[in-house]
Formats: sequence, C-alpha cells, structure tokens
Amino acid sequence: MNFIGEHVALQIFGKLAIYISFTASILSLYGYWRAKNYSNNFKNDDGFKKLGRYAFYVQALCIVGIFALLFYCLATHKYEFFYVYNHSSNNLEPKYLLSCFWEGMEGSFLLWSFWNSVLGIIITRVSKTWEVPVMMVFAFTQIITASFTLGIYIGDVKIGSNPFTLLRNELAAPIFNSANYLAQIKDGNGLNALLQNYWMVIHPPILFLGFSSVLVPFAYAVGSLLNGRTTEWVKPVLPWALFSTGILGLGIMMGAMWAYESLTFGGFWAWDPVENASMVPWLVAVSGVHTAVIYKSTGRSLMSTYVFTILAYVLVLYSSFLTKSGILQNSSVHAFTDKGATVFYHLLLKVILYLGIPTYLLVRHYKKIPIVKKEEHISAREFWMYVGSVLFFVSALIIIAQTSWPALSNSLTNSNTAMGENQEYQYNKIQIWVALFAGLFTAVTQYLKYKATNKKVIIKKLLWPTLAAFLIAVCISIFGGITFYKHGAGFLITIHLAIFAAVYTVVANASYIFLGIKGKFKNAGGSIAHVGFGLLLLGILIASAKKTVVSYDTTLLSQTIIKENPNEKAEENITLVKGMKVPIGKNIFEKGNKIFNKDTLAGHKYVVSYNGKYNQDNKTFFNIAFDNIKTGEKFTLKPDVIQNNKGSEGVSPNPDARHYWNKDLFVYLTFISEPDATKDTSQYKNIELAIGDSTVFSKGKIILESVDKLKGDMDSGRINFTITAKIKVINNDGQGYTASPKFEVKNETVFAQPDSIVQQNLAFKFITIIPEKNKFVIGVKESTAITDFVTAKIYEFPFINAVWAGTVLIVFGFLLSAFKRAKQLVVKQNS
Repeated sequence: MNFIGEHVALQIFGKLAIYISFTASILSLYGYWRAKNYSNNFKNDDGFKKLGRYAFYVQALCIVGIFALLFYCLATHKYEFFYVYNHSSNNLEPKYLLSCFWEGMEGSFLLWSFWNSVLGIIITRVSKTWEVPVMMVFAFTQIITASFTLGIYIGDVKIGSNPFTLLRNELAAPIFNSANYLAQIKDGNGLNALLQNYWMVIHPPILFLGFSSVLVPFAYAVGSLLNGRTTEWVKPVLPWALFSTGILGLGIMMGAMWAYESLTFGGFWAWDPVENASMVPWLVAVSGVHTAVIYKSTGRSLMSTYVFTILAYVLVLYSSFLTKSGILQNSSVHAFTDKGATVFYHLLLKVILYLGIPTYLLVRHYKKIPIVKKEEHISAREFWMYVGSVLFFVSALIIIAQTSWPALSNSLTNSNTAMGENQEYQYNKIQIWVALFAGLFTAVTQYLKYKATNKKVIIKKLLWPTLAAFLIAVCISIFGGITFYKHGAGFLITIHLAIFAAVYTVVANASYIFLGIKGKFKNAGGSIAHVGFGLLLLGILIASAKKTVVSYDTTLLSQTIIKENPNEKAEENITLVKGMKVPIGKNIFEKGNKIFNKDTLAGHKYVVSYNGKYNQDNKTFFNIAFDNIKTGEKFTLKPDVIQNNKGSEGVSPNPDARHYWNKDLFVYLTFISEPDATKDTSQYKNIELAIGDSTVFSKGKIILESVDKLKGDMDSGRINFTITAKIKVINNDGQGYTASPKFEVKNETVFAQPDSIVQQNLAFKFITIIPEKNKFVIGVKESTAITDFVTAKIYEFPFINAVWAGTVLIVFGFLLSAFKRAKQLVVKQNS
C-alpha cells in the first residue's frame, strides 16, 4: 500500500545517518587500535591514526545531522514517526521542542552521543601523544551509545530503538488500513506535563555534558593501562577531571532548581532515586579529583585515583541504567517508562563492560602502579585530603545502596522492600554526619602543608578563623530559631554541629584566600569551591530545618478537603474562596489541638485571597494575592496547573515563589474546585426534617443530626437568638462532611446564614421551624456552580539563596582550577 503524506525520504536519511555513525565508530576504533599496536612496535602509526580520527569526525557529523533532522521532524510535527507522535503536539510552546527531543530514551542517547563527539574532537586536537589510547575508549563508547538507536533485529532480539521508526510499524490499529491515515491524526501525545518547564530545556544538556565529560578522565585512566603509561596520565587528566566535576555538579543542581520550581514536595531535593543516581558519580568524581591532586604533589594515592576515576563513569552508566531501564518507573518522577527486557539487558551489559574491562586491566597491570609504602604524617595535607576523599566515596556507596536495593529487589523478586516510613530521614541521618566531617576537613586542610606541618603553625593560622566561625555559628544557633525537633534532640544537636562545620568551611577558606595566598584569585579555585561547599551546606541546613508552613488553616475547610496521610497534614493547607480575604500564618489563638478563629488579624503575617484564573500556554494560572499586614507589602503569586497526559489523570500543579534576599515564599495548589462556567440558576429545595431524619441527593445521603439552641437575651426589649442546625452528609464512597446553617434573629429581624459543602456542590439554608410537627425546614441546593475556590500550601524557605549561591561558587571554583591546570599543562608542553 502506498501511504499518502509520509515523508519516507526523512526516514531513509535518518536511518542511514544512524547506520553510518555506528559503522564509522567501528572503523574509528579499528584505526586507533591498529595505531596503538603499531606504536607499541615502534612503527609509524600516522596512517591508522588518521583513519581513526577521520572516521570519528564522520560519525560526529552524522550525529549532528541526526540531531538536526529529528529536531526538524519534532518542530514540524511529522506524526508519521512514532517518536514525534509520542513526544510532540500541536499546541506545545516552541521553547519546549528541545525538551521533546530528550524526553525519550532515543533522544537522550543522541544528546549523549553529541557531547561525546564534541569532546572527542577536542581531544584529537589537544591530547597529542594521548590521542590514540584515549580515542580508542571514545570510539568504543560511541559504538555502544549508537547501538541504542539502531532499532535492528538479530533473530528475534531487537537492538536499540530507532527514533525514525514509523508510527504504523509500532502501533497496530485499524486506522493504518487506510492509505491516508495521516489525515486522521490531528495531534500527538505531547510532552509530559512535568517537563513543561524552562529548566527542562537547559538542565538536560548541561547534565549530559557532565556525564560525557566524566568519560574523559575515565578514557585517560583506561588508555594509560592500555599503553602501560600508568604514572603519566594524571597531569594531563587533572584539568579534565576538574572541568567534568564542576559541570556535572552544575547539571545536578539545575535539576534541583527544576524540582524546586516544578514539583510539589516543597523542596529542592527529595532523595528521589534518579536524583541520587546523578549525585553519586559526582561524589566519587570529587574523591578522584582530590586523590589526583595528592598524587601530583606527593606521588601517593595513584591506585585510589584509578579506582575513583573509573568508578565515577561506571556510576554515570549505572544511573543511566536506573533511569532508562524502566526499573524506577513506579518510584521516580524522572524515570523513563519500561522499554522491555531487551533494553534492560542492553543497559546492564553496558555497565558490566565498563566495569569489567577496566577491572581486568587494573588487575593485569597492578604491579606497574607505584605504591608509596611509607605512611603519611597525621599533620600532612595529603592525609586529610585522602580521608575526605574516602569519606565522600563511602557516602556515595551508602547512597547508591539505599537507592538501588528497594528498586532492584522489587524488580527482581517482585517484593516491595521499602526503606521505611520516612525515607528522607533514612538518608539524612547518615549524610548529615558526612557533611559535618567534610565541612571540618575542607576548613582545616588548606592550612596544612604536604608531608608534615608544624603544630604551632597550624594553631596560629587556624585560631582566629576557628573563633570567628564558632561565634557566628553560636549566633545562628541561638538567634536563628532552628528548633527542628521532628527527629529528636540528638538529630537537632547534629544539625547545630553541622552548622558550625559549614560556617567554619566558609570562614576558614575565605580567610585562606586573603591571608594564605594573598588574594591571588587565579590560585584560589580550590578555596572558592570550598567556600561554595560551606555556603551550600549552610543553606541546606537552614532552609530544611527552618522550612515553615505559613498556610495554617484558619478556615477549617481544608480539613474536610485534604486527606490526611503521614506526608500531608490537612491543617497545613488553606482553602481560599474566590474574592474572600483570609488571614494565614500561625494563629496565636490556637490551644491544644483546637483552633479558635477570632475576628482579628493578630498573630497573622499575611492576608491572602484568590482573585480568579486565566489560561495561557496550555496552563491555567491562579492569581493568589498577598497582603503583608506587618510591612504593607502587596504582591500576587501565580501558581499554575497543567493537564496531565501520558496516561496520567488529573492535573499537575506548578508552584510560584516570591524571592527575597533571605528567603523564598513558595506556594502551590493542593486542591482545585471545578465550578460550572455558567451562572448558577439552581434554587433551594425546601425539605421538612425532624432530628434524625434523612433525605438523598445525587451523590449520597443528607442527615439532620441535631439542632443547637443558643441562649437568647433581651437588649432594650428586643429579642436576639441563634439556632444552628448540624447537618451530616455522607457520599456514596462513605466519606462524611458537616454543614452548620444558622437561623438567626437580631433586633426582631430574621436572618438565614447558609453553609455549604463545596466538595459535594451542596448548599444549605435554615428556613424556619415548625413547632407543631417538631420539624425544621431546611433549604437544600445542589449546583456545580456553587463556588469557585482553591486549596493551597504555602512555605517559607529561609536562606534558600545560600544553596544556589554555594552551587555557583563550587562550579566557578572547579572551572577556575581547571583553567589554571590546563594553562600550566600547555606551558609545560610548549617549553
């Protein structure tokens, strides 16, 4: 059948480019392998080296072409391609087209191949005598990476998934019996709602650049084992190691910013399995950087540098396995959907290869790796640098074990092995000690000399920074209001100790910059990164320990809307009826477990109101107006919701925040009413009920439980009294709700104060009393347009900016050190 409208030429070009890229990578590996063998036999290797180099350039050119072609198909909505149909849609904002590209597994591998190609080309230009062994690893990597986009069958086994596969070849549906089936496909599935955020446009490319750049130190380590130059590789690799660690850290924290601005857990880190899997290789890479510096300065820790450098990239691949294999699809918002057993074993084989081959080479060349047997002095800089490196490595192992076991056990044994009720605390109770000691080590180590340091010198240099840090930390602990008793006094004490360690890191390293190296910032990369680490740690401790819920429920409505669970308290949500101003904040009239609402704003900081909504860019934005009654500041935040897709129902809320220098005010929606857009024309239906009588409505049953008579009084001869009816509503699901309409007489004038149960679209009015029948007339109105309201949760994050500022300084410090080391290497090579 000749199908109408299909762009078959695009498919042919796309698949051909993938096949050529794969073949060229094999040819590149062959060329570099032969060049290595010729070099080992002291023969001219230029011909095979050029073959390897130019073949690598060809595969790089193909990767760029594939990237451009697939992006074109996404931008122009070529829905005949399964990948385009599954990830794009007509009404998607143009800025999210790149997010569509790397939402799927195939696109993410293409992005990974792109960065591998860029870095590989750079290495062919700058690595000189290291080109052949290093590029062997790069070429091999490109073969493996390209295999994930082949989409070919060997027998009944499918190797990879091709992004240019036609929709009709992936889905079986009657629509494809028509030659003009494309005319019936009006739209695609679109981009996952959670990924429609600008951070997901810029975060993945930076993160994957980090992943790819970690390959460079790995390739040098493996290349040195391949050609026997086990003592020469650390100097040329150190700038790359610093660069890759800095970029990977930046990519991870960009993901934290996305989580902070897009997800509803109310923070920047939730110990999600994919978050952990990306952080673990960074921790190991940091260990590798420090042991590499130790080796360059003292000749020690070469074997540790090998181990950390190799494992950093292996853990990058392991994180890819966790993300893309489908093993985490039920436990992580970041994970790709299940692609089947073939992809699972394909990814697993990749991890095994990159772990197994270097391990074999290390064992084989073990005797060629020099080991200094003389023990370090306890006052030596390298001793504490090594202890810190091991600490980070152990921390990484603990995190990856905690992350992997529940997911792996669930996948392999079909048993749900959980970490416990409070997963976050299971991580924090261990990692806070790692942070504490890491802070102390980074504060002190800069002041030590290699091999040994005089004790008097140490005391003299550290005395004032230690005292200053102690005083600042004590002030923060006493006046900062950090009373995090949630996990007991012991954990709170640890928090305060960690605060001292964080402050100590900042003060000691800042002091070292100005006193130790006399303000020479070009030499201060390490100290700047350490200041950033201390600031990051301090921000995490304060923001997490002092995160405050200010949406204290003063209306009591939220407690009938929000379902209580261990991670969600109804009283921490505020229900806002459109146009009604509500005070929020801790109510000073709270007594015990009861909340007393008073006609006063005392004890409240903000008055908020929900003032309507509007639609823009596939999202619905809600205007939440804030009035700070203490400062007079007025502003409006606009949290939004987007309709879920990809098989998920409901909507996904996205927060909005008000940024200050010392805090963020953060709001997201936890419940949204759906009032009918038409005007409410429903009328009250009067029903006679005695106490205990019941009637029905469309969703359940209404019961008049009681009528409470409040004592009246005589005021200037006028009668004043109030009668309150207590009405119980039970819906068809067995959920219960209560309403309390009132019959009130003031100054001989009758008032009816209605009450409503907005969740069930019910309103009640106490009409009158029928004494002779001992009954009461209750007006009942059922309407989908009864009211428009939202329920929101509002946090204050104190000093969250310290987290982001610390990240910037860490990355800047790493990059500054990388630039310095690279410059020194170039000068030495040219001298």
